[in-house]
Amino acid sequence: MEQKTTTELPKEKNDIRFLRTEHAIRGAFSDLYSRKPMNEITVKELCSLAGINKSTFYLHYHDIYELESRLGKLIIDNILSIFMDYPYQNLLANSTEIWSRIIQLFDGKEPLCISVSQTPQLANLLSMIDGTIISLLTDSLKEKQPELSEESLAVHRMLLTFIVNGYIGLIRKYTPQELTPETMHMLSDYLQNGFPHEKGHPSFRSSIACT
Repeated sequence: MEQKTTTELPKEKNDIRFLRTEHAIRGAFSDLYSRKPMNEITVKELCSLAGINKSTFYLHYHDIYELESRLGKLIIDNILSIFMDYPYQNLLANSTEIWSRIIQLFDGKEPLCISVSQTPQLANLLSMIDGTIISLLTDSLKEKQPELSEESLAVHRMLLTFIVNGYIGLIRKYTPQELTPETMHMLSDYLQNGFPHEKGHPSFRSSIACT
C-alpha cells in the first residue's frame, strides 16, 4: 500500500490552484473508483490520470484510503445538510428543489464529481446513511412537536423512511443526466397529486371541467 506522511499545505484550501488540483484528484479517483476495487487503485495511476505528480497528491492526502474516506464523508455530510434544510413536512413539496441540489453534487461541475449509479462502492456507502437522515429528521420533529405520541412518531418515521429511501434509491440507480429537473418535477407532481389518469389529479379534474 502506498503511503506517505502529508506535509503542511503551502496554500490555503480556498486557493484556486489548490481547488483545481483537488478537483482533478477527485475526478480521477471517481473514474478509477467506478471501474476498479479500492485495492487496485494506485497513487501512481491516479496521478497520471489527474495530470499531477505524486508529491502534489501527498500534499492533499496521506494515501488513497484517506481520499476515499474524506470524499465519502464529504458526500454524506452534503446530502445530510440538504435534507436538514427542510422541515420533514416539506420534503415532498420541495422535492424538485431538493433533487436539484443533490444532483449538483454529482454533475461533474462540483468537486464531488462521482457518478453514484456507476460506482457500486459509493452506492453501498449511501445505502447506510438513510437511517442517519431518518433519525435526524425524526429527532427534529420530536423537538418541534413534543406532544406527539410514540404511535404518531412511529407513523411519521415510516413516512420518512418511504420518502428518504426514495431519494437515496434514485441517486444510487440513476445518473445525474437521467435525473433531469423536468423528470424530478414530474415525479414530485405524481407523488403529491397521483398519476394524471387518476380522478384526484389536477390535470384529470381540469380535463373533466373542459368537457
